[in-house]
Amino acid sequence: MDLFDNKPVADSRNLLNTPLAERSRPKNIADFVGHEQIVGPGTVLFQEIKQNRVKSLILWGPPGVGKTTLAKVISNEVKADFISISAVTSGVADIRKVIDYAEKNRKHLNKTTILFID
Repeated sequence: MDLFDNKPVADSRNLLNTPLAERSRPKNIADFVGHEQIVGPGTVLFQEIKQNRVKSLILWGPPGVGKTTLAKVISNEVKADFISISAVTSGVADIRKVIDYAEKNRKHLNKTTILFID
């Protein structure tokens, strides 16, 4: 395969259309760099993630510090569906739809859903 081929990658995610920031985002807690005082081995949050007991979190901080990345890492670690919505462009109806989806997801598939409101 040539670097400049326009042929789609034989991957269901089609990496050619995925932004570099998304492709380079860590997928698990071991690859998450920084914030060791919060998510490093031996911390409460690290133990909760490893034991699949994360219930609810509020991640606060300036843009670019890793809030979205940490939320996605947690969803990967606990094998949960990850749904992200914007607080600016979404309304109560959108949140209700996600809650309905999450309830069905838990009831029928016994799967957790993580809702990330940015």
